[in-house]
Amino acid sequence: MKALFLAAAVLAGAAGSAQALIISAGAPTLELEGFQPGPGGDVFELDLASFGAATSTVFINANPSVDGLTMIDPLPADVTPIIVVQGRDRFGDAPSDPFLAGTAGFEIADALQDDPGRKGFFLYWNSIQQRNRLVFSEDITRQAGGLGDLTIVAAIASGGQGAALSELPDYAADNFSAVPIPAAGPLLAAALLAGAALRRRRRAG
Repeated sequence: MKALFLAAAVLAGAAGSAQALIISAGAPTLELEGFQPGPGGDVFELDLASFGAATSTVFINANPSVDGLTMIDPLPADVTPIIVVQGRDRFGDAPSDPFLAGTAGFEIADALQDDPGRKGFFLYWNSIQQRNRLVFSEDITRQAGGLGDLTIVAAIASGGQGAALSELPDYAADNFSAVPIPAAGPLLAAALLAGAALRRRRRAG
């Protein structure tokens, strides 16, 4: 399995202001207490080059139980898909069945099976953890032979099932941005994380 090391830096502003969350090669999964979706909200700034993904993106927010994600096939050439999966049931499974990264990934792969070899990201609700998670897939289109390698790049605590699920339709293209990270990115990310942690401790004190 290809190892991916994720650097996640929080560029924190004043209390209540939007967060710019940098995700690139270098540090562990970004654990968030919350995320403000929609225009003017928080932003995941993705260093796509560090993932070996196309630097142009296409954003889709869809409910598989309604449209089966068919609206996203075929994708434009040479783009990285960023997909929000609103639904929690795979192919009509019972509400009690677990809905995990692999489950959401199969939903997407089923819609994109005619467009192989595509790296991408998807956001879904994890029914075990009761929170939304952002995932990078080495091959978001792979169905036969199993899913491509999946890496959790961010996990968002949003107050349990109801709050987390209700937020998914609100995510917009504005909440995701492709950014180039300079060569010193991992060191900068570590410094920013340390600074953000210090600010949180001071506020808590």
